[in-house]
Amino acid sequence: LGGWLWGGGGDKTEATDIFQDGFKGTATESSWEDYSGGVTSDQALACSVDAAADYADTITGYLEETARKGERLPANAAEVVQALLSHSDGVQGFWTAFLTNPDLANAAKPPFDPAIVNTVSRFPELNIGVISNCLALSAVEENLFEDDELMRQSAKTSKERACTVLKSLSRQPSPKKGEHGCNWLLDLVDYLVLEEAVDTIELREEEKRLAKEKVEREKKELAQRQAPR
Repeated sequence: LGGWLWGGGGDKTEATDIFQDGFKGTATESSWEDYSGGVTSDQALACSVDAAADYADTITGYLEETARKGERLPANAAEVVQALLSHSDGVQGFWTAFLTNPDLANAAKPPFDPAIVNTVSRFPELNIGVISNCLALSAVEENLFEDDELMRQSAKTSKERACTVLKSLSRQPSPKKGEHGCNWLLDLVDYLVLEEAVDTIELREEEKRLAKEKVEREKKELAQRQAPR
């Protein structure tokens, strides 16, 4: 588990300001209105599961554009993020999109937009729980889809992004390194579900090892039977 989350370790000193960032400026509110077609925080707050998925696709796409320019979200877009990340359907939709969308070359790298950091710190159990589940599921799927490179790579990307989010949200803020700092969030990670994922992977690896040994044994026995006497 430590290898997934920390991969080499790192300073986990408690931060004094989780809102430090390295952004150049803030995008305009009109750019969000044009991009989204006028999606509002009220809509995101009261949305269904299906609508949450649609809003999540829209806001993560916009996050990619602003991150590429080095800009923070404007207030109206930040309010949509905050609304989504404050209820279960929205949280599930947002993190599913954020962790799995292969086109997020910039938005999925720290520093993350302050709107995300702010809202996760306000609703930590809700958000960290979903990220934990995504991490566990992705790790299992990466092992499961060994014969499907596309699915395996997608699961690997999701797993690595979930680790990046947890690491960056829980380390001392450093704009140069793209870290924020809220190390108490790690206390809210669902380690039980991660341990279950590890157990599942280890069990599958053992089953594969036994199956391989069986095949090799049968080949050897067949060769011995067919050998001239």
